[in-house]
Amino acid sequence: GMRMVSMTDNLMPGESVTIIGGDHKGGTARVSDDQSNVAFDELLIDLELEYGLSLNDSKLSLTMKRCNLAMWDYPSMEEDWSSTNPESQVRSIPDSRNRLLNVLNTLSVSDGKKKSLVPNPKKVSNGSKFVSSRERKAANKKTKKTKKR
Repeated sequence: GMRMVSMTDNLMPGESVTIIGGDHKGGTARVSDDQSNVAFDELLIDLELEYGLSLNDSKLSLTMKRCNLAMWDYPSMEEDWSSTNPESQVRSIPDSRNRLLNVLNTLSVSDGKKKSLVPNPKKVSNGSKFVSSRERKAANKKTKKTKKR
């Protein structure tokens, strides 16, 4: 999930954040490279257009309070699926997309004969002479009629 950016979070330049307060509520942005002219409780961010696009030549930068920003809540280094290499942490959406594509490219696909997960209804596995309960009930009904005669 997402969580509000706290005062202790050390955000890297280019890291994605979501605006949860102010005029651009619900928008996404990236942390700007230069954070030297902002207060301790603020961040300088570059707004993104729809679909993760950003302005290359002219950035729309804003200074926002940390309490108006949220970030994805990734597990800490102590949790199971974290990496042992801090350099390999994903810090932005394009980075995660590129890493996913790299992993998918390394997978190999074989066209060997696959086993069917659905059992064949015509095969009787327990040795009985009926395939379905409907057949069994019809046979029982038929035997009852022949006994009555």
